[in-house]
Amino acid sequence: MKPNFYRKQKHSPFAKVDLKEIDYTNSQLLEGALTDTKKIKSARVLNNSARKQKLLTKAIKRARHAGFLPHCDKYEEPKIH
Repeated sequence: MKPNFYRKQKHSPFAKVDLKEIDYTNSQLLEGALTDTKKIKSARVLNNSARKQKLLTKAIKRARHAGFLPHCDKYEEPKIH
């Protein structure tokens, strides 16, 4: 017989709210969708639908371009001799 294990349901913070567009200025919400190295987590990890993942990706890219989120984890100042 198969063991009777149930996986814990994952809940996305974006699935609860019915949004047409995710606000890119809310950096605290968007940082939850980034890894430690500031990469965007996959839809499978976040439990997002394809539509919500596209909206999330677009909002993160807008926030990076506007300067609300960093592009990478580490940034080194150029050394001037």
